[in-house]
Amino acid sequence: SDVHALWWLLMPPLVMIVTWYWTLRAPPERLILAIARVIVAAMTANAVLALAQLAFSDVTLGGFLPRFWNTASQTIAVPVAQLAVENGRYTGIFDQPAEAGLTYGLALLCVIYLVRRGVQWQLVGVCAAVLVAGGALSLSKTFLLGALPLAAWMVARSSGVRMRILAGGVAGA
Repeated sequence: SDVHALWWLLMPPLVMIVTWYWTLRAPPERLILAIARVIVAAMTANAVLALAQLAFSDVTLGGFLPRFWNTASQTIAVPVAQLAVENGRYTGIFDQPAEAGLTYGLALLCVIYLVRRGVQWQLVGVCAAVLVAGGALSLSKTFLLGALPLAAWMVARSSGVRMRILAGGVAGA
């Protein structure tokens, strides 16, 4: 519809205006910290949805997930996410496994950022474990071959927490 098309044209400038307004009102460090927390929380919730897809063997989770998938096109008979599940790739709200992998990778980097900023470790550690599980469930090459090794490299380079995290990662693997 015309309203839908207009919304997609207006959304990028609106996001830029809101972002510009935020940067005038709050210090950038606080904004980045808030955005990182939101990304980690949202992607942890998505990983829980992906785990529920696997646990309940229900691709759509009772018809909830197709609301987020690209089903508007008349040329797509079956959403990509539904086809991906047939290959054992659980993506949660994301239609494409690559989208899911990229976003899980971003969330994992946000976890590292939050840890370096002194956020409570127990909560962030649980989120990191759930994010790694969600990223692994998506079987996205972007996550498995890109974000996960990058995150491991970033953790291995940091001092102080290196041994605890490496021991936890080895135990988790």
